[in-house]
Amino acid sequence: MTNIPAHIRKAVYDRAGGPYCENLIDGKRCLRRDIDGIHHLIPKSLGGTNAPSNLQLRCIRCHQKLGHDQKVNTEAQLQWSWQGRAGFD
Repeated sequence: MTNIPAHIRKAVYDRAGGPYCENLIDGKRCLRRDIDGIHHLIPKSLGGTNAPSNLQLRCIRCHQKLGHDQKVNTEAQLQWSWQGRAGFD
């Protein structure tokens, strides 16, 4: 597990508006509150960072559906994550 500094975790939670899942399902945010953790959109093993623009809160269901071995995320998820995120990195 990657250690994400507290100020980065706070930025991710603040962006999400609280403990809400940020995963997109049919183009809409999931918004479940049973958060399983912070997910790297681009895995660190593929050059991803701990920048807030590369992190997303995931509920248990969405994190399990994703699977830890998935290497590529949907373009929609990446676009949502990076839109309007200036100042977080």
